[in-house]
Amino acid sequence: MEDIVELSNEIFIMCGHLAIEMNLVTVALELAGKVLAKSPGDRAALLLLAKIYMVKKEYGKVVDMVGDGKKSVGICAILSVACYRLGLYDRAAEAMIYCKGSEQEDIELELNLNILQCRILLLADLQENPLQATVQEFERILELTQLYSVPTLHLEVLLTRAQLFEKSGDWEKCLFDLEDSITILQNQEVLVHFHIKDFLYKATFAYLYKIYVQEKIQKRSEPGDRLFQECFKFPHTIETLHMLSVARGVYGAILGEKVDVEEIISLASVVSDDFKPFVYYIAARIIVELGSTKNLHRASENYQLSLNLDSSKTYVWISLASLYLKLGQIPDALFAFSKTVEMIGSDLQQYSISRHSYVEREDDLNALSWFGMAQAYLSTDNIDKSLDALQRAISFLGNNELLERHILDEFGEILRSKDLKAIELLKQNMKLPEIPLEFFLNPMFYLKETQVFQVESRLEKSSSFLPKFSSFSKIPSISSSNSHSGNKKPKKRSVRKISEGIKTTKFKNKKKNDIFRRANLSISKGDKNYLNQSRKKHVPSVDDSHKPSIHTSSPNHSQQHNVEANTGHIIPQVIHPAGLSPDQQQHFGYLYPSDEQNQSNQVHHRHEAAPHGYPAFILSHNPGTYPASYSQLIQPIGFSASPSFYYPQQSIEEVFRNNSNGLGEQGLSSNFGPPVIMPPFPNPVYIPDGLRFSANSLQPTIIPLMTSQQPQQSQHPPTESKHADVITNTER
Repeated sequence: MEDIVELSNEIFIMCGHLAIEMNLVTVALELAGKVLAKSPGDRAALLLLAKIYMVKKEYGKVVDMVGDGKKSVGICAILSVACYRLGLYDRAAEAMIYCKGSEQEDIELELNLNILQCRILLLADLQENPLQATVQEFERILELTQLYSVPTLHLEVLLTRAQLFEKSGDWEKCLFDLEDSITILQNQEVLVHFHIKDFLYKATFAYLYKIYVQEKIQKRSEPGDRLFQECFKFPHTIETLHMLSVARGVYGAILGEKVDVEEIISLASVVSDDFKPFVYYIAARIIVELGSTKNLHRASENYQLSLNLDSSKTYVWISLASLYLKLGQIPDALFAFSKTVEMIGSDLQQYSISRHSYVEREDDLNALSWFGMAQAYLSTDNIDKSLDALQRAISFLGNNELLERHILDEFGEILRSKDLKAIELLKQNMKLPEIPLEFFLNPMFYLKETQVFQVESRLEKSSSFLPKFSSFSKIPSISSSNSHSGNKKPKKRSVRKISEGIKTTKFKNKKKNDIFRRANLSISKGDKNYLNQSRKKHVPSVDDSHKPSIHTSSPNHSQQHNVEANTGHIIPQVIHPAGLSPDQQQHFGYLYPSDEQNQSNQVHHRHEAAPHGYPAFILSHNPGTYPASYSQLIQPIGFSASPSFYYPQQSIEEVFRNNSNGLGEQGLSSNFGPPVIMPPFPNPVYIPDGLRFSANSLQPTIIPLMTSQQPQQSQHPPTESKHADVITNTER
């Protein structure tokens, strides 16, 4: 009886996980409740309930229900994701330590937990997590993603480390990681391992991030125009194309170029609702940058449109207050500045990575707002309130790059002197508080964090949290229950009398497990073309040219099946010339020839504009279900990853032994692809600025690596072997 109850609980739980996959959250909650009503402490049911709360985005309930989370790796992983979503990074780090300390046999879960650890380390306090130890952990995870040859996960770690260097102020190393990321994105061998949206989001992020960093440090190693042109050459969707066009308008305004504001405003009517407020804001900023006093009221209208759609953006309130100050509308300016200070002190602003770009940092915005109020009070000749507001601004300065300390000190000295002529001159030459336009090249204003870094959603939807039930092995197999011993004859079954209109030869004695044949399952029906291949030869038509007609067991079957089956779903996602105006085609239509060109010229222009074979990428990539299952992406690939390492590295054999998922020393599985260069740098300290080494920058020496096919010969490898697995190692 206990076995039956246990089996029924397991069936309910498995059905609950299936219900989550089908977005039937109510059904899953009902099934979890049935199990917990009979067994309140059932760990698998608690795991299912935690996943339900995650899907419903009720992360607080997950934390309250799970507690310390030290029950299983699955519950601990869910707790770390929930704490990460809530901004409880210290608690997320504690849960992650338990996850990392447990043995895992799931590669997908292991990789995602490591990437989540990178995101937690990025957002954690640098005082509690020193940069040196944090970067070493990043490099260990970079080795792991290279070892398993998963380019999209490798990019997430590399881009996260770039954000970490930005947060710590090391802009040069941030730029190095972005260059390495772009190198990977330009490798045509890795294109088929991305979903098209995943690839375009990461490419847009990497290119915009590099342009932003170059403008931030005033070091243009590569012209921004060229970077925009390279990024525009990708086969963009409507969404990413709009992002790049707005960013290109910002870049043009920074360079002092003539920007078509009407074109940017027109984009607001076609972009997504989340992106629309930012488009109105950028249009207003460009109008202000043009310097025409006649259009300042139009800029105010666009600021108001942005705030009507989303009033939680403090940078919009600061820009609007600065504009009011410029127009002489002092009461409105004071209201907008005070609104910014009020919002910063509340919980209205959700934490975002963009705070590390000095735009959303509370201290920076507080200092800017109080300095604006000091100028507003000065305009009304209220010197005392102006001095008080100025002191508040100085208290928030810190490492603020938006304001210079000497400007505020000079401002205060003039106010204290009470020299009327100096005060009048100060009114005329006031520096209006405004956020520099180059800060809005930061890609986090264009892309959501979850679009580029999908580790939380992957863990929330991961099937790795399914409990490993053991009671199913107790069920006797159907075939064994129906087999008869040699000394016993099967009992005769009574057959009903059949009407004369039906031939009795079509009926045979049915077995006990014939319920599976009688069940109305799609798998029992099959495809007529597939079942009757010997009777009728299938002739492919134009409509089904992209569908595979037969199945095969060849090694390339899965890739070939996905390529052919999904080709027809790619084209609607890609921009075509019909969707662009002639000006847009001329401005960023490098990949999209006009309809007037002949077919041969179109093909030539596409390849000329896209040197990495993007037409092949469109026709051969594997979109799957976004995001794709990364267990399927772990397949042989030799992508030329070039991450920079700043600390001593393990040898590739040590990396494999430490991250082998219980495989021991049997060698690398063929599913993990060819070996990747992992240089063990001997430098014991942080490499000085300006020096770095990458995986493909040093001359390699070839040494053999023990494989599962030749475990005994690895210690004494043959000198001449065409099939011996080798690994490259580097020495200084």
